[in-house]
Amino acid sequence: MKRCTVNDCERDHLAKGLCLTHYQRLRRWGSLEKHKVPAPVTLELVLRRGRVDMSGDCWLWGSTLNSAGYGCIGVGGTAGRGRTGKVWLSHRLVYTLTVGDIPAGLILHHECETPRCVNPAHLVSMSRADHERHHLPRKGTGRRLEEVAA
Repeated sequence: MKRCTVNDCERDHLAKGLCLTHYQRLRRWGSLEKHKVPAPVTLELVLRRGRVDMSGDCWLWGSTLNSAGYGCIGVGGTAGRGRTGKVWLSHRLVYTLTVGDIPAGLILHHECETPRCVNPAHLVSMSRADHERHHLPRKGTGRRLEEVAA
């Protein structure tokens, strides 16, 4: 039987001159290196992977959306199904890369009211209570508080 073509590997050949271990490594990581070092996450990488449309005022996420309509992106390895890595909400990742960490106890609010928007200029950190107050309509009006005040 043929042997793996990788130096110092004595395993039996499976496909493309490689044993099962090296073949899977090549398919999964695109290289025969033992450990894949994740590429640093940059704003340019996130915007490119998210196919972000920056032609308007809102930067619209054009890739995977969750059930609520917010963009999602996996970083730091292969996310999901017990693997390493983390799935981020795209607007939170872009905010973290451009502005800095989201303060503890605060969430991000889209001033533009567009869940797909990742423009950091449209994102404001606020408490969950303030966020809920902002989104609750005034009793009996069916309008948001700021619309009533205007």
